Amino acid sequence: MQPTPQQAIAATRGWVDKAVIALTLCPWAAQADLRYVHTHAQDARALKLDLQREIDALLRPTTPRDATTLLVHPQAMITFDEYYPFLAEFEQHLRYANLSEQVMVVGFHPDFLFGGEEPEDASHYTNRSPWPTTHILRQESVTRAVEAHGDSLSIPVVNQGTLRRLGRQHMQSLLDECGGPVLRR
Repeated sequence: MQPTPQQAIAATRGWVDKAVIALTLCPWAAQADLRYVHTHAQDARALKLDLQREIDALLRPTTPRDATTLLVHPQAMITFDEYYPFLAEFEQHLRYANLSEQVMVVGFHPDFLFGGEEPEDASHYTNRSPWPTTHILRQESVTRAVEAHGDSLSIPVVNQGTLRRLGRQHMQSLLDECGGPVLRR
């Protein structure tokens, strides 16, 4: 079942509010100017075009300095096995297009898995979302946030501890509550 654009964005916004912000998985999310955009892209080519369109919008001089875009793509890159290589390829595209010093992308997926972690580890939920989503951020905003934080290298370690303490079932319930698909679960 495919969500409407409004359902996909509402689920993603709920996940950001209930998990990312409430659990402080990203200490900057609460202050960020988050833009939620839905795409009807159904394949890699269409998704790449929509990502580029959103990057162009983010880099316009009239766009607020701390704006970021969460591009929700529930019909493209549905499996993590196809999304992860796509994301790596898109990052390569950013380097070739001389955009990697201006923007970065972070991937979120209902079945996100970190390499080297057990598949059932709760730490994967730092990058799990109700629907496949690519977060586009300006590098200068990321650099400012990291410098202001002081100890940004501790964030992943703290997140792992928080999520492991809460447990996989709690995190899955939180994700389900937001209204995403039932994939690998």
